[in-house]
Amino acid sequence: MNILFICLGNICRSPIAEEIFRQHVERVGRSADFPLIDSAGMIDYHEGELADVRMRRHAEAHGYRLTHRSRPMKAEDSKPSTASWPWMPTTSADCAHFVPTKR
Repeated sequence: MNILFICLGNICRSPIAEEIFRQHVERVGRSADFPLIDSAGMIDYHEGELADVRMRRHAEAHGYRLTHRSRPMKAEDSKPSTASWPWMPTTSADCAHFVPTKR
């Protein structure tokens, strides 16, 4: 199963969640169960940027190195094999337009 963490700009909550989850999965030997661990934002304002410097400092103080570059969520992120983890109720509602509807 693929995992996608989602927040507004993809420069604070979702990149740290991505890295913590990735390291945990590796530590418990389950990497093969999660071929893609990624994060994205609802907006493209910070596209291509590293996580906010304050988040990178905080992450490094706890043993995590954030190298992810911000990207907006795309329609292909809503594949059935991907579990999405929005960080706020508004983000969750905004994700709905990426999910294909049955007709």
